[in-house]
Amino acid sequence: MKTKIPFYKTTKFIVIVTAILAVIIVTGIMAGRQKTNPVAQNTPLEPTPELTLEDDPQTGDEWGGYGELLEMVDHGDGMIILKYSISSSYNNKATIQQNYHTVENFIQKGNGGDYTEIQYWAVSDEYGGDKVISFTLDADLIQKVSTKELAALNFSDYVLDLWIHESLR
Repeated sequence: MKTKIPFYKTTKFIVIVTAILAVIIVTGIMAGRQKTNPVAQNTPLEPTPELTLEDDPQTGDEWGGYGELLEMVDHGDGMIILKYSISSSYNNKATIQQNYHTVENFIQKGNGGDYTEIQYWAVSDEYGGDKVISFTLDADLIQKVSTKELAALNFSDYVLDLWIHESLR
């Protein structure tokens, strides 16, 4: 006569219990990761809006430049050099664009339209005080910005001598 083995001693029972425990453990691990992962908690559900002057607390001069104006050198021959200290924005693209907006504001709200060449460069403490971006606008570009034919968002396609720190590209 064959003896019946209790169910809890069968291979089938052991497989079922092991599977249930595995599911509970994996679920617990995943739930724990979601609670401790700050990237997952802070990921925006909607795209971040474009950078605007009204939103940026870093305006540092009368025409609304982003960052701190360190130096403005008027060479007297129609050329001016603007040097800023900037901080990173919410992403690399916005960090680069804030510099374009600074020059656009200088041309449209300051006296930048009076120059035939504007050289701009920015440094950042986050990069050890090193240069993070530089570019030049000639008289034609300055005129287009002044008359609003060229917007800051399109500067990268038109400015001269554009240099961007490799970590921002």
